Amino acid sequence: MYGVVHNSLLDHLKDNHASHDWEDVMSELYDYPQEGFLLFESYDDSTLLSMIGKAIEVGQFKPADFLIGFGEYWVLETAPKHFGAFLSLTGNDIHVFMSNLNTVHDRASALFPGYSPPSFRISGNIEEGDLQVFYSSKREGFESFVIGLLQGVCKRFNLTGSVKANGVLESGESVFDVSLTK
Repeated sequence: MYGVVHNSLLDHLKDNHASHDWEDVMSELYDYPQEGFLLFESYDDSTLLSMIGKAIEVGQFKPADFLIGFGEYWVLETAPKHFGAFLSLTGNDIHVFMSNLNTVHDRASALFPGYSPPSFRISGNIEEGDLQVFYSSKREGFESFVIGLLQGVCKRFNLTGSVKANGVLESGESVFDVSLTK
């Protein structure tokens, strides 16, 4: 993962769970760089996983709820702050935006050397409010984060949506059911 994700996690904690000094909490981790994270530098995934584990432990969060909240934060706060131009080119409505999720990640590949983006496949009718999102990634265990991302996308377009994980296909794709209301 890149430093922008690590910094986003810290920002999420500071903005939404300010009962702790999260910089001090995280500095206890053996792989936490004392100089901080460089936005476009690649760090081992284990560093982010250690940070998430420490946040869950110290904050006594339910893991799924914490990752969902972080996913929403990523879409609503971090992505516009650091990647606003990409987002504005992705689409001005949820239909176009959801159809262009892979394009967003392909564009990000230009910024991040060695980036291995996830992929998304959409099925269903967005206008009718029901769709399935098929997600695949080399990283495992981030299904709750993806639920938060999808909920954040709904909020980005002022829609109320419920997102539920619906298992993993033999192909390895995780399936998410998204029901939208206006």
